[in-house]
Amino acid sequence: MGTLGALTCGAWKLGIGDPSFWGWATTVAFAAAALLCLVYAYYPAPDKGHRGFWITLGIALLVLGANRQLDFQWLMHEIGKEMAKAQGWSSKRRAVEIVLVAGFVMAVVFLLVSVWRAAHRAWRRRWLAFCGIVLLVAFVVLRAMRIHEVYALFNLEPPARWLRTVLECGGALCIGVSAMLGIADCRKRLGGTF
Repeated sequence: MGTLGALTCGAWKLGIGDPSFWGWATTVAFAAAALLCLVYAYYPAPDKGHRGFWITLGIALLVLGANRQLDFQWLMHEIGKEMAKAQGWSSKRRAVEIVLVAGFVMAVVFLLVSVWRAAHRAWRRRWLAFCGIVLLVAFVVLRAMRIHEVYALFNLEPPARWLRTVLECGGALCIGVSAMLGIADCRKRLGGTF
């Protein structure tokens, strides 16, 4: 395994992963959307679970924004490769990766269904946030498939970078706008006093 003391592991090293304009724009979009979610969480709302929903979403966006530049998914991939070598199951690594990606996709579907069931009564107020969540989940699944080389395994072309950027930025934008609209609605209902 790479020297973790120097904050490296295989091909991964601690540092800025995407210093491009779009890399930073996406990171800022995640941070702004997270801030809006956390602010909106503290406004009073008529639906049950309002605060928990928006705090969880805000924290998730902060994590995704940090990961956008720090690439912790590559660190986990490198650790997995090193474990496969050290424990002698390197030849079965592909099968393990497919099982991991399939398990990840199933967990994501379960998460989406759980979020929907928990908050379906607030659908009218949160539909844009749900759209953003779906876009981000699609991005994360595509990214996981790329990391584990699922595209190469099935001889598929990975999606274009622009599509991944649209999913990622679009998801953060939908969630941020949803929170902003919620804040505006609360301020209007409360007469601008909150």
